[in-house]
Amino acid sequence: MHKPNAIIKPEVFDLIRKNVNGKGMKIAEAVQTFNLSRGQIQRIKGKDS
Repeated sequence: MHKPNAIIKPEVFDLIRKNVNGKGMKIAEAVQTFNLSRGQIQRIKGKDS
């Protein structure tokens, strides 16, 4: 179960950014890998835009 308001550790946040934005990991893959919601991944991805 995903926790929509969970605080994401800075090192995990950076890892997600590197994988999703830098290495082209798909959002669906990131959701499963990092056990976060699609919205959380999209917010992290959007911060670089």
